[in-house]
Amino acid sequence: MIANQRSRLFQWTVSRLPIFGLWSVIGLTFALSMYYQDLAQRTPLPWKRALGYNFLYYYIWMGLSIPIAALGKRFPLKRNHWVKSIAFHFPMGALFGALHMLIFMPILFKFTSERSGIGTLEAVKEALKFAYASRLQYGMIAYWSILAVTSAIKERSNAARLETQLAQAQLQALRMQLHPHFLFNTLHSISALVLDDGPQAKRMISNLGDFLRMTLDSSGAQQVPFSVELEFLRRYLAIEQVRFQDRLSVQIDVDPETLTASVPNLILQPIVENAIRHGIAPRIAPGHIEIQARKLNGSLNIQIQDDGVGPPEDSDAPPKQGVGLSNVRARLEQLYAENYRFDFSGLDTGGVRVTIEIPFTIDASAQITIKGNGKSA
Repeated sequence: MIANQRSRLFQWTVSRLPIFGLWSVIGLTFALSMYYQDLAQRTPLPWKRALGYNFLYYYIWMGLSIPIAALGKRFPLKRNHWVKSIAFHFPMGALFGALHMLIFMPILFKFTSERSGIGTLEAVKEALKFAYASRLQYGMIAYWSILAVTSAIKERSNAARLETQLAQAQLQALRMQLHPHFLFNTLHSISALVLDDGPQAKRMISNLGDFLRMTLDSSGAQQVPFSVELEFLRRYLAIEQVRFQDRLSVQIDVDPETLTASVPNLILQPIVENAIRHGIAPRIAPGHIEIQARKLNGSLNIQIQDDGVGPPEDSDAPPKQGVGLSNVRARLEQLYAENYRFDFSGLDTGGVRVTIEIPFTIDASAQITIKGNGKSA
């Protein structure tokens, strides 16, 4: 228990270091300004005194930023609450400005008396005059600045959290869309094979178990190494190839350099499934699917191509896209904004080519053992 408390305290301390660093930079900036201003006026101020004065001044504001942020959360700066928010925060700004000067007053008194060399009573008068004549308004500015920054950070954090929740919901929706009809088709094929081809049925059950296990293992991941995504796709294709027998052949040709790239989880399977359902399944002759991946100009370029029935002749309509593919496009947009490519194109020889292009980034969790040249059929 003590170890857990120490760990939480350490994590809390580390998370606050950037805030401490920011306020330290602000204090250093104003210390430099004070030092060189006094130097120009030929009233040189000791460097250590300038640092101490400004660091303490802004560290007090750093402490007060915690209750200010809490007030901003309780009375947020929103368009439909402008009047109410200003009516609350304006007097709070004056109050916190006065509170800051009250806490800072002993430091200001010491600074004034040492710098001016005047008596105690005169130093108190000068400190009060300096505080409320020239510093109280700065307290108001500091309060509103802290309020605006913390409110903006909170809004950004909320937006990021909502985006993450949306992306996870889309991924979960894709899984829910995938499993029912896929499991139904697979179980139906297994039942047909049990009496006619026991070894094939056993192999299909094993492949289905591996496929479902991989789905569960990666259920919480938004992005995975490309090698993991390919392995998941191979498990899926192993099941489909048992179903279609000689009617389906697949070739996977990827550059080994791409295996460590970070890709959205469950991004390839819906595209390949779409090619099988709408391209290969409707035709009588055997069909072929080819998956290629290359690193091009700092991007990961993936192409999935089939020689199926393709789009209708004399039609400019894009190939059929179900819930799965629409979800894929939405997830790409969510993760990469406009910095991605997701194209469908019909081929003159029949079939469809799908192209995905996303920024090439290395997945830190990738543990890859590259075998051969990255090609399989």
